[in-house]
Amino acid sequence: MHFLYERLPPKFFQTLDPRVKFSFFVLNLTLVLLSFKPLFQLACTILNVVVLKFFKISWKNLFKIWFEPLVLALVLILVKSLSLYPFSFTYQGFKEGLFLTLRVISAVSIFSFLCFTTTITEILQVLNWFKVPKLLLEIILLTYRFIFLLFEEIQVAFIAQKNRLGYTNFKTTLTSLKLLAITSFIRIYQHSNEILQNMQQRGYDFKNLVHYNFCLKLSDLAYFGLGTLLLLVLWKLL
Repeated sequence: MHFLYERLPPKFFQTLDPRVKFSFFVLNLTLVLLSFKPLFQLACTILNVVVLKFFKISWKNLFKIWFEPLVLALVLILVKSLSLYPFSFTYQGFKEGLFLTLRVISAVSIFSFLCFTTTITEILQVLNWFKVPKLLLEIILLTYRFIFLLFEEIQVAFIAQKNRLGYTNFKTTLTSLKLLAITSFIRIYQHSNEILQNMQQRGYDFKNLVHYNFCLKLSDLAYFGLGTLLLLVLWKLL
């Protein structure tokens, strides 16, 4: 949840056209997913981390985003490198696991770049500019908003159950988790209906929520050109 909260990007990225940031993200991610060169993926990871650190993004915030993918990556290495019948370690599987892990880390670093430089509102505006169906944009926006409402409901219910000794043993834990899931989704469903009803009564129009007013500058194109050139050079050399 920590990285989903909409935060203000660094000052430099606030003035950069969101279409440029999103296009660079798509280009970078495409090259990483299509590449079978570990050095290129490693270079993209280092490049994104260096840019984020240059604009004073703390290691703590980066670790919060990277922790879960890194755990999954370690599990992936173990699954690839260990054989159960018979139980043995395979070097080829270990290499494949490392390659997949590097690809995961590269992709996560690229998403980190987008997360810390572009707000969810800007992303939706860019998608609207690219003529993505408005129904899909509305679903994305409402899902994003209701994630926090669901998290808050679960947190409140969990604390209430914990204060009433609802997690003292395995049996009561299972019962509490079952009730927690049921009550949380019922409450979020009720809240969502109430919010949507209030929005419609106040003249809710989705077009106003993702209205864009972009102004592309020559400096934006220059930054995009430099970034693209750097990626292509790395792709060719590595």
